[in-house]
Amino acid sequence: MLIGFLEGLFERSDIAAWATSEAARHEAVPDLLHGLTAIQGRDDGEIERALTKLSGSVPQAVSARLTIDVLIAMHHAGKLDRRELAGRIDYFATFSGDGLPPALKAAALTLGDAFEHADSGASGTLAEAEAKIDAFAAEFGRALG
Repeated sequence: MLIGFLEGLFERSDIAAWATSEAARHEAVPDLLHGLTAIQGRDDGEIERALTKLSGSVPQAVSARLTIDVLIAMHHAGKLDRRELAGRIDYFATFSGDGLPPALKAAALTLGDAFEHADSGASGTLAEAEAKIDAFAAEFGRALG
């Protein structure tokens, strides 16, 4: 939920619905979870801190992989076009992708360049850059839910 919220895939209402659903499954509801069931008046920073505390200690490899999955899910949900998806994944892999498997990181680091090279006329076409991001999403994307 944290990564989805930070990346804009989940809205405040999604967080509240998830927290309400989770709270209904537990007899003793943690205060942090209970606090997320009604988030009116809370700023995004408070929500982020609560979700961070609830997520506990997530290994870097898991967090990095989930970030890629959330970005691809945002594309499939129509919240990112292909160019935005390529740029975000490339940026993430460059600055925060140490936990990614080598093949995924290597592929991610080429995505933004494909659009830049097509735009400048240096190599490739826009259609090829779009095909490259589609192939990346098909190969490395995992269903979330």
